Amino acid sequence: SAFYYCTSLRRLRFELGDNGISIASDAFDCCRQLIFIELVGNIHKAISSLGLTQWRDDMNREIDHINHLLPNIHASEKTAELSQWVDTIQSKMECYKLMENTSILELALWKATQLDKGEGVNVWERQTCRMSCGAAVVIPHVLAFIKAADL
Repeated sequence: SAFYYCTSLRRLRFELGDNGISIASDAFDCCRQLIFIELVGNIHKAISSLGLTQWRDDMNREIDHINHLLPNIHASEKTAELSQWVDTIQSKMECYKLMENTSILELALWKATQLDKGEGVNVWERQTCRMSCGAAVVIPHVLAFIKAADL
């Protein structure tokens, strides 16, 4: 593989694109000096677009986490650890984007129900609109469709 047994490799920069990244099974094994990974590219833009600060902070912590682990990982385990780290970043990002999109869908359904009621909707009527907007039916079907499309 590309860097297998490269004893002088200390730092690595790579881009985690929309389609992810595939790391060969032994790509960084025996790279004893590899202690720092930097993700570049659109991943940082995608993280900054997340609506909740807690999600952005969690993703940034996850990205930084590998650099705390690498110096203490045995050289023969570096590739496996990097692959697991990339998988974690990708799955967390997908989860946060999905949660954000379902929230937007719920708000749109709620707003559409409110518009049907007309002007001057009071607090109780807004809550009733939220409970009867159909989100409990629509969102599970949309999620099932999205999961089926990912397969």
